[in-house]
Amino acid sequence: MIFKRQGIDVRRHFTLFIVFIFCSLGVLAQNISNEGTDFWVCFPSHVPSLTNTKPPEVRLANISVFVTSKSNSSGTVTCGAFSKRFVVSANEVIEIILPRDQAYIENEVTYSENKGINIKVDAGRPKVVAYAHIFAGARSAASLILPTEALGQKYYAISYTQNRGKQAIGEKDSVNLYSQFNVVAVEDDTRILITPVLNKVKQKSEVITLNRKGDVYSYQNSKDITGSVIEVDPSNPCKKIAVFSGSSALSITNASCNPDKNNSADPLFQQLYPIDSWGKTFALVPFYNRLTGSIYRALASEDNTEIEYNGNKTIISKAGDYMQMDATYDVGIVKSNKPIMVAQYALTQYCADLRNQIGSSTDVIPSDPDMVILNPLEYSIDQITLYSSTKEAIREQYINVTIPSEKVGSFKLNNVGMPGSFTPIPGYGSYSYAQIALQKGETNFSLSADTGFTAIAYGFGNVESYAYSAGTSLAATKIVNALKVGTDVVTREGCVNNAYDFKLILPYQAQSISWLLGPSDPEVVVSAPIAKNITINGKVLYEYKLSAGKTFGSSGVKSILVKALPPPSANVCQLNEAETINFDFEVIDLPVASFKAPEASCIGKEVSFNYQEQYIGRTVNSWLWDFGDGTTSTEVNPKHVYIKAGQFSVSLILGSTAGCISDAYVQVVNIYEQKEPLWQTAAVLCLNEGVQFEDKTIYSSQDKVTWLWDFGDQQSSTQQHPVHQYAKGGNYEVTLLVTNQYGCSNSFRKTIFINEPASLSFENERSCTSDIVTFSAKALSGQVSSWEWDFGDSSNDLSQKFKMVAQHQYAHPGTYQVVLKALSREGCLSVVKKDVIISGDNPLPKFKIAMSAICGDNQLIVTNQSTNLEGIISKLEWFFDYGGNLSFTLIDANPQADKVYEFKYPSLPQDKEYQVVLRAYSGVNCYRETTPVKIKVYGEPALSFKLDKQICVNAEPFKLAAENKTTAITGQEKIAGDGVAAGVFDPEKAGVGRHELVYTFLSASGCTDTLKRYIEVVAKPELVEEKTFDILLGGEKQLDLKLNPGGNVSYQWYPSAGLSADNILNPIVSPEMSTRYILTLSNEAGCVNSYEVQVNVHLDPDIPNAFSPNGDGINDKWNIKYLETFVNADIRIFNRYGQEVFYSKRYTDAWDGKMKGQDLPVGVYYYIIEPHNGRAKYSGSLTLLR
Repeated sequence: MIFKRQGIDVRRHFTLFIVFIFCSLGVLAQNISNEGTDFWVCFPSHVPSLTNTKPPEVRLANISVFVTSKSNSSGTVTCGAFSKRFVVSANEVIEIILPRDQAYIENEVTYSENKGINIKVDAGRPKVVAYAHIFAGARSAASLILPTEALGQKYYAISYTQNRGKQAIGEKDSVNLYSQFNVVAVEDDTRILITPVLNKVKQKSEVITLNRKGDVYSYQNSKDITGSVIEVDPSNPCKKIAVFSGSSALSITNASCNPDKNNSADPLFQQLYPIDSWGKTFALVPFYNRLTGSIYRALASEDNTEIEYNGNKTIISKAGDYMQMDATYDVGIVKSNKPIMVAQYALTQYCADLRNQIGSSTDVIPSDPDMVILNPLEYSIDQITLYSSTKEAIREQYINVTIPSEKVGSFKLNNVGMPGSFTPIPGYGSYSYAQIALQKGETNFSLSADTGFTAIAYGFGNVESYAYSAGTSLAATKIVNALKVGTDVVTREGCVNNAYDFKLILPYQAQSISWLLGPSDPEVVVSAPIAKNITINGKVLYEYKLSAGKTFGSSGVKSILVKALPPPSANVCQLNEAETINFDFEVIDLPVASFKAPEASCIGKEVSFNYQEQYIGRTVNSWLWDFGDGTTSTEVNPKHVYIKAGQFSVSLILGSTAGCISDAYVQVVNIYEQKEPLWQTAAVLCLNEGVQFEDKTIYSSQDKVTWLWDFGDQQSSTQQHPVHQYAKGGNYEVTLLVTNQYGCSNSFRKTIFINEPASLSFENERSCTSDIVTFSAKALSGQVSSWEWDFGDSSNDLSQKFKMVAQHQYAHPGTYQVVLKALSREGCLSVVKKDVIISGDNPLPKFKIAMSAICGDNQLIVTNQSTNLEGIISKLEWFFDYGGNLSFTLIDANPQADKVYEFKYPSLPQDKEYQVVLRAYSGVNCYRETTPVKIKVYGEPALSFKLDKQICVNAEPFKLAAENKTTAITGQEKIAGDGVAAGVFDPEKAGVGRHELVYTFLSASGCTDTLKRYIEVVAKPELVEEKTFDILLGGEKQLDLKLNPGGNVSYQWYPSAGLSADNILNPIVSPEMSTRYILTLSNEAGCVNSYEVQVNVHLDPDIPNAFSPNGDGINDKWNIKYLETFVNADIRIFNRYGQEVFYSKRYTDAWDGKMKGQDLPVGVYYYIIEPHNGRAKYSGSLTLLR
């Protein structure tokens, strides 16, 4: 049974679970986030880049606005005459590209009407987060956009040293490059006070009026505008403004890198934070894998600000002034005693990493100037969906994250934990950082944690970069917060049917406050409300709490209207009237719990519970299961084993990322006991008999079971009472598994022993009717307790029937089936049967002879043709010298008709005659034989043939020695083989190799005899090729002569002076003057050969003064002739700054113009060669060309 309950008692088991959810989502009361419903941004002047074409083309920039939200939302983006609707799904990102002609602010234009870009969320729809990205070829910049409610009235500009004056935008045209800031009016008739600061020098102030909402004021200067003050004019203090700061384009270098070329530029673009949202503690985490590191600036908001970095303290005496930290790849913390703003800078690509200065263009580490304003650790976020752009040609995307170390395990990127990515900040271990490379090509990323964290997103392409804050919280002095009822825990989002109180923070003590919590709710008016004084960033604020216990029955954005009447002395915009504060409170649906589980299972069996996502409300991030037996789990899809039978109510409660808790979903699971199987067999089990297995388990009438037998021999059965035949004896572990209709299984296992019956055999001779046949029984295995014979002729001779060895005579010839039975000691019966042939008494011997006269070296061949009309021929006896030598006899106990037999008579020097007789048997004592047949064997000559085993190929021809030594036998003779003519062997004609020579003698009787001998003709030892060798005076060289294959060779050199040895093929040569050597080669066959070997001695190496390693195959390496013969020499090469770029101990490979695999630049280099053999060193210069 499955049902859902609301308000059931199971909730009291989850108090800790609910408290955890509430605490993890609490936020600081004084903060608001960068989420909002109204945003303003602009598209400031942006110096374009040029293509590499001829003539070059200008690549104009565009701007995109990216919108994301935790909930489904919608709105409109407008700019000038442009207007476009957007709809964004929860945790997704959409892009709106603005038309350049409507949004772009031209260079050197001060006032731009209606150029502000407005992102406006539809009324009643959830808040969104917005980013802006300016992009073009080799140009990129991006910024987080602050909501209007987070804007302030005073800002300090920040940029960087404007080190480039002009940028070419064509063959003749150029444009000025400026440090700049832009002010966007968010209300009509906004007056602003501008106090420029140029290269730290304060300028005259100026009041500017922005007539209409969306108008933009732009300030540009060729000097650094960092520290310039932009504020709302005191004459209309209630206005807010959005301010953006940066540069139209500049280069950022460091002290050790200030190139004339490769000095790429990029714009800077960041929205400024109001001073109230500045902080005092910042984590400095450099951009990943840019080993020069990042540059930082810290700007003070107040006079006499003390800044501590790397253990050093610096006092900034004036507000708006700054300290700059040199490029570093170290991670650290900057702390101050007063609020500061910190910006982080990426360097020009050439300077961003030393590898770009020595590597090839294909191995570049991409970078370009950029600036990002860092968020202080005080103003963090706990959840954000960000867009990591790939425009225009970004190929590497990263995020830097800083989080309290104790919460590292809670951080998730796209719902995947990354604890291994974090490292404690040196000297500040309570915080940890991570530099995370994002999935290439992906753009949407969700970041979340159980606590606040700071993060920046950035990307790099070839001379292209961007960086921006992933999100932030911001300070406010007027804010409404919702509280979990009865607590001080602030929540940014509410849950359906949950109760909430509310809190209001004001910068003054209100005379009265009215609350309208819903369109149908009565207004709640509190006169002379009691405030709690709180101090935030040195400011005294007043906190008011309304214990409303308000619940919302549906999801959506709930508009709450608060009116506060300030005292007459308060410095507020509304005089003598209540100040209105609108608070949009998003209420989220509760998650809906559901799961699937079997209705029934068994004790001891693992039960799977599978959560079923309903996709209602925020993402589910907490699961709490109660299995009804006193145990719980927080896994998504748990598995549980019950240890007793019964009915159990299993419940699931969910928690979402919004802190909403679901109602309990309950399902009943029935757990059953398992049967206890039992089975048996006969007491004695024999291998040759099927084993009957009987299931003795006790079942009820309701049981529906299946059986699975495992017989222990890899065979099985699903019958209840199976019969199984085993293939061999021994112990077997037999298991019966019984499973009922609920899947409950139990088994009973027992070992049985299968007895093997005795293995039997018996023997008898081939017999005839005159023989008494002896039958001999044998037990090949096992022990036999009794025997029994059946002779197959219906006789019943009790005197022989039960003997182990029995005798029996048959009356008639024929085939009889004899059966032998035996009973083993264990009681297992064995039976063996065999057909026995009993033959008649009169076999007929007969044979056929192939030739009556044979040569002495041939075999006599005869064929059996014997028969027996009553039975078989049981045996043959051949007598090849009947009446003579009895050893010339052959016996065949298994004769076959037409079987051929061969017999070789001994060799004799004269002819001889023999008689052949065949005797055929039909039993033991029954036989007959043939009359003798005469055979003549001719005499065999004694041949002699002597020959040496080896001879040299250039030896003289010689007469072969072969003869017949038997004078009584006459005939003809000859010798044949390679290189043989008229009995003479010629080695040269035979050729190198092994040769067979055959001596043949044909007697007068026509018999042929042969002798074979072998001789090997050996080649002269030869070199593969003759060589001339070159060495330097004082040098040495191992010769590398090679022999053609053939035999064992000895060596002798003359003269021996200057050789390491004179009896090896390749000695080390080191003569003091050029020498011609004689090398004599000889092998074991007596073959001799001689060669001249020239060794030339040179005074000095041939050192080139230039080479061109450009890959064309010509002079690609600095090759020095003969230097390798200075075997202990080392060579060093230096650039013009004295840096060693190449070193080699022993000259084994020529220099290829590279250092650590990277091509070195064209130029003059210097070398030192130290021979280390008593010779003077060599030094000089060489030119590397390409």
